[in-house]
Amino acid sequence: MLSLSIGAEDRIKPAFTEGDTISCTFSLPGFGQVTTGADIVRMLEKTVKKDFNRYGVKFIELSDEAASAIEAFLKKGSPHP
Repeated sequence: MLSLSIGAEDRIKPAFTEGDTISCTFSLPGFGQVTTGADIVRMLEKTVKKDFNRYGVKFIELSDEAASAIEAFLKKGSPHP
């Protein structure tokens, strides 16, 4: 099982709550598109500095290949601060 926190900075609407299960799709450089289920494990509500909610997710039903690609991407470091 792979668990990590990501900033859902795509201005997600509606707001989710901890325990919700979602389907998400994203692209990884050098790997392509990943589609997987995810459980919401943490939510940080918007603040004055960040006008959007941020979410921590635990991926579910993630293929070994996609999990390895995510781990490799994180080890390299994201190009976004």
